[in-house]
Amino acid sequence: MQTDLKLSYKTTAKKNLLQLQGKVNIEKYRKNNISGFRIYRKTGSENAYIHISKNGLVFPDKNGEINFFDEAFSVNTLYVYAFAPVSFFGTEGDKTEITYDPATQPKDITPPVLRNTPLPLISKGIALAWDFAKTDETEITGFQVERMTENKGYAKSESLNAASRNYTDNKNLVNRTYYRYRLTVQTKSGQTVYSNELLLYYQVETPPTAPKNLTGKWLKEDGKYYILLNWDKKSVGDTLTKSYRLYSSFPPDTNLIWEGNIAPITSNSYKYEIVYTTASKYSFAVSAINTFKDESKLSNKVEIVAPTAKLPNTKIWPFTVADNMVTLNWKYEEIADLKGFIIYQDGKPVTNIGKDVRTWKSAKLETGKNYTFELQAITINGVESKRSIPISVSVSKTNP
Repeated sequence: MQTDLKLSYKTTAKKNLLQLQGKVNIEKYRKNNISGFRIYRKTGSENAYIHISKNGLVFPDKNGEINFFDEAFSVNTLYVYAFAPVSFFGTEGDKTEITYDPATQPKDITPPVLRNTPLPLISKGIALAWDFAKTDETEITGFQVERMTENKGYAKSESLNAASRNYTDNKNLVNRTYYRYRLTVQTKSGQTVYSNELLLYYQVETPPTAPKNLTGKWLKEDGKYYILLNWDKKSVGDTLTKSYRLYSSFPPDTNLIWEGNIAPITSNSYKYEIVYTTASKYSFAVSAINTFKDESKLSNKVEIVAPTAKLPNTKIWPFTVADNMVTLNWKYEEIADLKGFIIYQDGKPVTNIGKDVRTWKSAKLETGKNYTFELQAITINGVESKRSIPISVSVSKTNP
């Protein structure tokens, strides 16, 4: 029963699996009325074969190719395999043998580790790099870069030599598309080794240029308080900028935070309403946004001190009378643009004192006379608090 059978084998990534391959002359196979093949195996220390094609016969495909997987295989054991043709009448022909000898097998190849190497934004392509043992280069024929889009299956994109460690894919890439990559390594013994997979997003368009020359000033309008921000208009050739984002610090915090509740700003100016009524320092920056929500770097940062719009009320407490003099005391919070305090005696201002002072002693008062005193705070911009609740003082003859 002549078939001109030729045998080979291929190791797989699974250590307990060996792929046996056969090739027959399909015309002779049919002419000799061969039904299929039985497959046998014995180890180097055994004399007798055992039948391993347990499900019956193994058949070639229309091209005369046979594939069989030995699932009880061990990479460190010597095996002899045999394929025996079987006729339609059950007669078995001569066996064709092939030997697997672990001593002659090539060394195991450690798969390459694939990684992404970011390119400058102006570059068009996806840059790949990988780690692979230099000592394994003599065992392989090279690397094959494979790419997949939308689960359509991997397609080979480039073949590289064994010394290669990087590759830039810039062929037929579609902007804003996900691509999956892997490397295949073909060993000289016919084994295929796969790297890890990488899922990468390809984006060509660069973010807009950062806005320039941001300025700000405080203003009052219709009883409300604002900081008016302005920056340069986008240049004539700027086709990327579609809107702007505002970043601000909110007292007492000094970190810039994106004002996400503000709708995209389409002009180069914005009026920011402030709610603090005492002097506070605000910081601002803006960024440019394109159609795809890509964001530029931040503009220059500006710091604006908004003046006090309304001062807290004052309160005199405690106070004492001694030696025909009254001593007033009070507490008041630290305010950046506070100028000081005005003392009123009987409704008329008698003195101005500095912002850090929290006590005051009057001149000699007349015995037997009643006096009233009030306190008022004032800023460097002339904003005044309400006067405190008046305190009444009577200087009697019995006053020590």
